[in-house]
Amino acid sequence: MSKTPFHGTWRNTDAASGSVTALAFEPGQARVHAWAAAPGREGSIDLGAGPIEVFGGIGDPAPLAFTAQLPGAGEGEVLLQGNINRGLMILATYQWCSGDSVLSGRFSREFHARRDSGFVPPTSIARSAGPAGASSSTRVDPREFLGRWINAGDQGDLRSLEISASGSRLLLNVRGSDRRLPSVWPDGEAWLFGYLDELGHDTLLLLGRFELPEGRSDLQIKAVTGTAVVAGFHVRRDGRSWFTREFLHRA
Repeated sequence: MSKTPFHGTWRNTDAASGSVTALAFEPGQARVHAWAAAPGREGSIDLGAGPIEVFGGIGDPAPLAFTAQLPGAGEGEVLLQGNINRGLMILATYQWCSGDSVLSGRFSREFHARRDSGFVPPTSIARSAGPAGASSSTRVDPREFLGRWINAGDQGDLRSLEISASGSRLLLNVRGSDRRLPSVWPDGEAWLFGYLDELGHDTLLLLGRFELPEGRSDLQIKAVTGTAVVAGFHVRRDGRSWFTREFLHRA
């Protein structure tokens, strides 16, 4: 396999991370192996390995992204979404776990740098608590997401996004530009995750997953000072895939 930015070993730039500490792209294969810190206990968690799906970016400069679904090695399913920006990998990790798993219901968004000197799994942890989890008993308020958001630009894949609450569920209504994605999407549901942002502040994020006639799309939605920052991972049934980051404003 030709050498791409997705090769070698990448380590978390935060040595005290409570989430994914390192990931290694397996030589000659489109696969990644990941390890996570184990808050509250010694050693690290081997999240296992899985195939990666690579997404060419849209924009200038064009970003490059990947997704991977890992078994979690008994800790529950893990979804990785990573993209490279200025030599650093921005890695989003969703951990769907049940019961009292140390990774239960957590999301993290952290930075990784490539280290090509070989991989040694971490043997200790620096702190006992990771990002806040969606399954946490802490009451969260999703009102900052609710309402209709529109794309101010005319070159994106998304035209509008409407988020509404129905009991404990968050519903998504998406309209596309009809360029690479359809203008009308099926109604969807969002999962709410809590995490600590780069400044250590409690932050909420939504993940919407859609099966479309043309393919599928994952939307990662973060509200930042009145703007919805939407990272999109899109796959068409004809084999094309791409990654976008779009900015929507309240209607």
